Amino acid sequence: MDGNLMHPISQLLIIFLSTYMWIIVINALISWVRPDPRNPIVKFLHSVTEPVLRPIRQRIGIISGIDISPLILILVIMLFIVYLKTGSLLLALAQTLNTLLSIYMWIMIISALISWIKPDPFNPIVRFLHAATDPVLRPIRKHIGVISGIDISPIIVILAILFIKSYIITSLIKAAFTIKG
Repeated sequence: MDGNLMHPISQLLIIFLSTYMWIIVINALISWVRPDPRNPIVKFLHSVTEPVLRPIRQRIGIISGIDISPLILILVIMLFIVYLKTGSLLLALAQTLNTLLSIYMWIMIISALISWIKPDPFNPIVRFLHAATDPVLRPIRKHIGVISGIDISPIIVILAILFIKSYIITSLIKAAFTIKG
């Protein structure tokens, strides 16, 4: 395809994918409060996202009561958007992993902060936080335990994430720029 036509088409595709990604995020957030399915906004969001999410959900399923198909689709869209912007698959992968690690680090921080109070264990957000962090924290807690009444496993995970972001992701980004020339 002509190079002059590719740039505007890429920009339109990026705008479309970014908008669709935000629709998926809004749909996922709204689904936590179990809205009235007859609401026109809920109907619209469902009709736009469900045809794409359903095949992902059928292959992956629901993990610990959480539908992760929107997260997977968002990551794939992010990867594609960054690839369109940079032209480097390695750079797109590195930046997407960096974003994913940042999000997970904030989920870990919020989960640790919430553990200081006694939240309602049936609250969907609390359930999500536990389902997202417990599989990673459990093995660390098993080996280290609680020290002086303090669970330091979230700190260990956060430090590991910061290490991965500082060294591995940075190395991937440098490699991507080296390969790209």
